[in-house]
Amino acid sequence: MAIIKPNNNTISAITALPAAIPTGKVLQVVQTVKTTTFTVSGTSDFTDVTGMSVNITPSSTSSKILVDYTTFIGCSNDSRVHIALVRGSTYLFVGTSAGSRTASSGFFYTQTDVAGQMRNVSGTFLDAPSSTSQQTYKIRIYTSGGTASFNCTQNDSNNGYQPRTASSITVSEIA
Repeated sequence: MAIIKPNNNTISAITALPAAIPTGKVLQVVQTVKTTTFTVSGTSDFTDVTGMSVNITPSSTSSKILVDYTTFIGCSNDSRVHIALVRGSTYLFVGTSAGSRTASSGFFYTQTDVAGQMRNVSGTFLDAPSSTSQQTYKIRIYTSGGTASFNCTQNDSNNGYQPRTASSITVSEIA
């Protein structure tokens, strides 16, 4: 097999890609970490999770924003928990409607076993806000039954839900 030598260089002499190959660059990274418990019970709509929002101001309208989040949730038996990623008031990562089914936002998880056990729900989304105005990315949650709590692993009968871990949301501006 022949060895291809870009621009007649040896492989070890190559220190950068040719200018014709476009590359993305990380321009800024902003993160928030939530270490306290946030609890919600039987809501009828999504609620902002206190401490799970982050602001970023893109430097160009052509920039993309890479959103990465990880959450830890404990909830009561038979709780149905929905988690949504939101920019401002716009729900991101939304499915499409079909027939009588409406479009759904976010991620879904059901707890049917031991109350208070923790589950991890994480996600990554590449957004294109097409703006140089400040953008706020946040996590919203609702439970259609029972109680859900961020950052807890057990429901201690003497102390209630106890914080045991952390959740985070990180946004990166990509040129």
